[in-house]
Amino acid sequence: MLRLAALAEAVADLRQVQQRAAQAAAALRTAQHLHAAAPGTGPAQRRPPPALSPAALADASFPSPPRPDPAAPPAPAGRRPAPRAPAPARRRGR
Repeated sequence: MLRLAALAEAVADLRQVQQRAAQAAAALRTAQHLHAAAPGTGPAQRRPPPALSPAALADASFPSPPRPDPAAPPAPAGRRPAPRAPAPARRRGR
């Protein structure tokens, strides 16, 4: 009777090991299928992207180049606006 119980336990352990082996084989097949289906994922094709220069990083941060303000009148070519006169000094009242 004791041998029969030990045999039943060994069979149960064997079934569990077989189930785990089947699960691992199925997972490996699935991973291989996914790897084959995904383009550009081979070990030779996986390269880090080249490092960007600071100027390229700054350009990538802005969606478009700056545009002049449409409400501002265009400045005449070759002329600079006249400098503003300094504000008069205020006197302190007594």
